[in-house]
Order: sequence, then structure tokens, then C-alpha cells
Amino acid sequence: MIGKVLLALLYIALILAMARSVVRAHRRHPGATHRLAIRLAIYSALLAGPVYLSGYSEGFTLDIGEKCVMADNGGRMAGARHREDDLLRTSEGLLPLKVECQWEDGSALELVPGYVNPLVYTCLTASAVCAGAGLFAYLRRRSTTLRSQQ
Repeated sequence: MIGKVLLALLYIALILAMARSVVRAHRRHPGATHRLAIRLAIYSALLAGPVYLSGYSEGFTLDIGEKCVMADNGGRMAGARHREDDLLRTSEGLLPLKVECQWEDGSALELVPGYVNPLVYTCLTASAVCAGAGLFAYLRRRSTTLRSQQ
């Protein structure tokens, strides 16, 4: 619980740092849109990292069977409706991030929180769009500058 609160505070701090940096850059150089876009691309990519790592840390452990039983029983081993012996298989994937426990009775449990993959892909998409916009703004500014010098 404390780890998730700290992670949420980290996200908020990163978003505030992004906003502060964008405002400062725009005030200093109102015409430098390309710098602003590249900075946003970097921040978006940096934000995707902690989100991905938080999801990764939820599911990828040394003893995946024990983690499945504990997650299935609300964090307790005693009195679980499934035992570690009942675990049929686990399926794991890195992109999209996935750790699924499959039991012999047909039930399944996903260990990676549902918000992780959409948030990671949103951050990476925003990063790619901002990088493309920054490149476009830079090339447009450069061509305008070259035309005015001739």
C-alpha cells in the first residue's frame, strides 16, 4: 500500500516537473516550439518507465506460485481457496506486460494491475507524437530561417 502511494506521488511530481519545465521554456523562448515538444517527448518517455516497472514488480517474482496464491486470497497464505499445488500454469509477457495465474478449476488471475499497459502505451504514444511534432517544428523553423536569409 505504501509503495503504491509513493508511486502515485512520484507520478504527480513528474507531471508537475513537466508542467513547470514547459511553462519556463515557453516563457524564455516563445518561438522555440521544437524544444518544448522534444522536452515533452522526453518527459513522456521517462514517465512510462516507472509505470512499467511498477507493473513488472507486481508479477515477476522468484516464487510465482506463492505470489499467485497470495494475490488470489487477498495477501494471505492461510485459508486460500487455491493452493500452490492447484496452480496449473502461469503465462507471462513483457509487451504487453502480463502475468496470469491459471488454476486447475479453470479460473485465472491477472497479477499486473489493469492501468499499467494502457498508461505505458499512452506515455509512449505521447512521446512519439511530441518527438515528431518537435522534428516538424524544427525543420519548418529552419526552412523559414534559410528562406529569410536568401
